[in-house]
Amino acid sequence: MSESDSIPTAMRALGTPDSKLVRDCLKGKQGAWSNLIVKYKSLIYSVPIRLGLSPDDAAEIFQAVCFDLVSELERLRDPKALPAWLIRVAYHKSLRRRREEGRFVGVEPAEVLDTAADPDVPESLIADVEQSRKLTEAMARLSPRCQELLRRLFFDSPPQPYEAIAASLGLSRGSIAFMRSRCLKKLRSRLEEAGFVWE
Repeated sequence: MSESDSIPTAMRALGTPDSKLVRDCLKGKQGAWSNLIVKYKSLIYSVPIRLGLSPDDAAEIFQAVCFDLVSELERLRDPKALPAWLIRVAYHKSLRRRREEGRFVGVEPAEVLDTAADPDVPESLIADVEQSRKLTEAMARLSPRCQELLRRLFFDSPPQPYEAIAASLGLSRGSIAFMRSRCLKKLRSRLEEAGFVWE
């Protein structure tokens, strides 16, 4: 399946309220677990990456968090608490991995080595991850063409020249600036609806 084929599934998952996703998962509805994971995969994966772990470590932590999610979802009292719960679980698993590997980048050694401590997730990490989640969800609510344009303009590394983007999207080079402006306006509107905090 190509990335463009998966966009509608991702858009549906990101746009579905957590209360419905959780309810459908607990009822055993087909596809509900996949949709829940699609909705939160970037959030879960971003925590270990932000804490300096490797992509391989982050992938293992992602799998462990998903296992905990399957095991513990029925105990979740308020579906609105799901993002914070996922961040907290991913954070603690990431700290544990760093302890095991003896890596303390960006964290005081005494804090990490105190195995009796159960450090709270830093508010700044929660805020950063929540902002990233809101951006991901807002992007998913745009048309596939806007998603593709903004991804190529702002997320690809290295950035692509307008000519290459125009050719890949079947547009004239001159229409890229107009379309970019229109797509950014729509994205800003979606972000404001989601309560995104502008710095």
